[in-house]
Formats: sequence, C-alpha cells, structure tokens
Amino acid sequence: SLNSFAKRMEDFEQRVWGVICEKMGIDSSAITISYNGNFSIKDIEAAIATLDAVNRVADLPQYKAAKLKSIVKDDLIGTDAETIDIVLDEITTNIAKAGE
Repeated sequence: SLNSFAKRMEDFEQRVWGVICEKMGIDSSAITISYNGNFSIKDIEAAIATLDAVNRVADLPQYKAAKLKSIVKDDLIGTDAETIDIVLDEITTNIAKAGE
C-alpha cells in the first residue's frame, strides 16, 4: 500500500541522513523525517456524480448530508481539523434548513 511504501521511504531517508551526518561529523539526532501517512485515492468527481444521481431519484437528506461530508473530508485532507469541523457543521446546518 502507499502508506507502507511511504513508511519505508521515510525510514530509508532517515538512514541516509544518518550516514551523511556521520560522514560530516554532525549530530543526526536533530534531523527528523516525517512523511504524510494519509493517502486517499478517491475519485471525488465520481462521488459527486453519485450524489447527483441519487438526488435525481429520491429526496434523501440524511444520505445527502453524509455523502457531502464524506466528499468534503476527502477533498480537504491536510486541512486543520477545526476548519473541517466548521465546514461539516455548515453542511449539517444547510441540510437542516433545506428540509424545513
């Protein structure tokens, strides 16, 4: 998987820096290598198309809210949790208003 590959590359790079620092006489403890461990290969456009198709067939506000939240989470990977929570709350609020 991409996650295990990233971990192996992270470990490899850490060892490379260790060798470089050893050869240069530098303390390698200050060097920290950290790769992103969250890889998501999702087709957001396909998810939106699915949501659109379901919306044409039936009025399912709970499905719509859940699907929109899923799409937003996938689209905003790397965004801080507070911002994501604000956007998810907006979705919940707007879906509730639409159902009134």
